[in-house]
Amino acid sequence: MSEENNSYEQDVSIDPNSLEVEWTKQSKIYMKWAKLASMADKKVKDFKEKLEFIDAQIDKDYRTKNSGIKFTEAMVKAAIIEHEDHKKAIEDFNNALYQYNMCSNVVRSLDHKKSALENLVKLWQGSYFAGPKEPRDLSKVMNMQEKWQERTEEKREEVSNDIKTRRRRRTVE
Repeated sequence: MSEENNSYEQDVSIDPNSLEVEWTKQSKIYMKWAKLASMADKKVKDFKEKLEFIDAQIDKDYRTKNSGIKFTEAMVKAAIIEHEDHKKAIEDFNNALYQYNMCSNVVRSLDHKKSALENLVKLWQGSYFAGPKEPRDLSKVMNMQEKWQERTEEKREEVSNDIKTRRRRRTVE
């Protein structure tokens, strides 16, 4: 995955103010990442095949060099794992696998982006993003809520005091 194709964060992001632009770009972006994922998958398969070939070569060389010596399969396996060519092939394989996984994750993210775009369009159709006709003064709203809370607390105190007074009267009688 080259640096120019590493722009996945921008490709999966959504600008809710430009839904029409987002929708027109969606299929092209999806295809770009699906193609990159396919190419990365091919690289993984190629590197896996190369790794298997290198391991077979190392196995053959080890067995040929040590034909007179008794050895176990674990010894052969250890010789393969320790060999520099195997280490390099494993590193290449793991890098290719990482690139494939990243591309596949972007493709899945683009599926989520599609769903998000669909839902944003539904919200837009329902006038969710429409602003109020009159600007709302939040300080007034907050003051009203505070006054309402104060009145509610005063009423609670009155009711509580009334209940206490009634209880005292009952106990006195």
